[in-house]
Amino acid sequence: AARSYRGQRQRSDEALRHCLRLSSSYAPAYGLLAQSSNRHGRHDEAQAYCQKAFDLSPLEPLRVIWHFARAEASLAMGDPQGALVEAQRGMAVNPDYAQVYLAGAAAAWRLGAVEQAHEWVSTLRQHPAFCSLEAIRVTLVRTFDPACIWQLEQLLDTLRGAGLPEQ
Repeated sequence: AARSYRGQRQRSDEALRHCLRLSSSYAPAYGLLAQSSNRHGRHDEAQAYCQKAFDLSPLEPLRVIWHFARAEASLAMGDPQGALVEAQRGMAVNPDYAQVYLAGAAAAWRLGAVEQAHEWVSTLRQHPAFCSLEAIRVTLVRTFDPACIWQLEQLLDTLRGAGLPEQ
């Protein structure tokens, strides 16, 4: 996973697949592959990886990441209601995992739940990596395939509408 953050997504994915060849029941690897799939625009694949992770380990402490991956995929596939549900599930699992508030705020805004979107934007403002559109861009841009960077820009546009400041 750390390799993907440094822009080495292909090597990271191969390391995760190698891990699964050694132990196909290691649920966190499926969750991390789901995140990678989302960042490459393969949202159906991301959903399938998340389902596999949940099937293997429904009470895994890292499942907040899987909820975020599902929420992100739902947003990208035009299902803000599904994204909202998954974001809220993630918040219930780990209310300190800021990325679920990204998806939650965007989903709420797209659904017209303005007060809820504003509340979650306020939560984001408390996290240095997500306190502004620029901070989110810096934090996440390297995790996206260049051909799919439009997904990040679409998310940022939604969060701008929901009131997250530029700086």
